[in-house]
Amino acid sequence: LTMAIAPIGTNVGGINASASQLISITPSDSTDLTGVRAVYVGVAGDIAIMAIGDSVAVTFKNCPTGYQLDVFAKHVMSTNTTATQLVGLI
Repeated sequence: LTMAIAPIGTNVGGINASASQLISITPSDSTDLTGVRAVYVGVAGDIAIMAIGDSVAVTFKNCPTGYQLDVFAKHVMSTNTTATQLVGLI
């Protein structure tokens, strides 16, 4: 059995592949996120997210510490977001 290893940062494997980059997310009602496909919650709370195909944000209530929200995010809104220490997986 031979297994090919993709170079780090190539994001080979599609949407189910492991993240190749991590970014700290500061909630903002106007700042676009690029390539974020999941959000990790460091400290529990609500997260208001606008997905890349949406024009209105949806608030996920009571996300626990350590939760990973699998969504292609356009914005993590400052309005209605109380969770902190958010990390974007790219």
